[in-house]
Amino acid sequence: SLFEDDLKNFVVEQVRSTLSHYADIEVILEKYLKNWKLHRISRVEHTNLLLAANDMCFSKSAPVNVIINEAIEISKKFGSVESGSFINGLLDNIAKNEL
Repeated sequence: SLFEDDLKNFVVEQVRSTLSHYADIEVILEKYLKNWKLHRISRVEHTNLLLAANDMCFSKSAPVNVIINEAIEISKKFGSVESGSFINGLLDNIAKNEL
């Protein structure tokens, strides 16, 4: 269907954009991780942060608050109990200081 094609294209473009900006996004994430290193956070949180930070800083497919809220919901569903507040704090700092 047309909707499925649009959704697939959106996902492909988000992944492409994230991969093309990967090094820049990693620098931004490291800057705002307080007393943490990227290699210490879970793969789920890292991937979620990469995609959300890319969308906030480069793709800009939605308003920042929508991107942050989606990332929080994903982290609540697939991450640990603390994931939601961790993701929220980090992305909020990026939004306030990088955008």
